[in-house]
Amino acid sequence: MRWWRSKKRDADLERELLSDLELEEEEQRERGLSANEARSAARRAFDNTTLIREQTRAAWGWGWLEQLVRDVKYGTRTLLRSPEFAIVSVLVMALGIGADYIALHHRACSAVAAVAVSRFRQTGNAL
Repeated sequence: MRWWRSKKRDADLERELLSDLELEEEEQRERGLSANEARSAARRAFDNTTLIREQTRAAWGWGWLEQLVRDVKYGTRTLLRSPEFAIVSVLVMALGIGADYIALHHRACSAVAAVAVSRFRQTGNAL
């Protein structure tokens, strides 16, 4: 199934669950339970229908992508509500990334220089 058909898929899942619940309720009534007792017994037999829905959606394989889209939408809405916070957040992240780059670049350059000096001294040449 295609991910863009998620509403149809969800409707199919809902229809399937309702059909299964009705079938279980009918079987309970055939065993002699009243309508209310049969409905309750059918719900108990299925346990948590919300969990069944979530597990089925996860099995379809696009749950992680749908969650990512929801998270991005939520983050965008939150940042658009307070643009000052968004600007400060972006600046702090840029400062942190820049500082990290400089620290790692400096360490890498120092290591390369140390190796070069070490090899230069091994050859017997003076600086």
